[in-house]
Amino acid sequence: MEREVLLIDDNPSQLTIRELVLREAGFPVSIATNVDGAFALLRSPGLASRLGVIVTDHVMPGASGADFVRELRRINPPCAGNRGYRHGRGGAGI
Repeated sequence: MEREVLLIDDNPSQLTIRELVLREAGFPVSIATNVDGAFALLRSPGLASRLGVIVTDHVMPGASGADFVRELRRINPPCAGNRGYRHGRGGAGI
């Protein structure tokens, strides 16, 4: 079974670019524009059984990517996380 990527980003341009790159590479993709939308998709039995990886933006209005990962870990451990920073600053695990 082919695993699906869930992309979460409130920026439509970033979301579209990432989705296009992943689809061109042959990955099936689902998208959410916020944390609530992502959890709604994750409650879907179809996506839950196909999901391979989740890629989330960190800074979003309302709940952040870190909030999403914390809640995901609470309801479905284990879950790994990593933050990236612009302009060459180091990343830190969530």
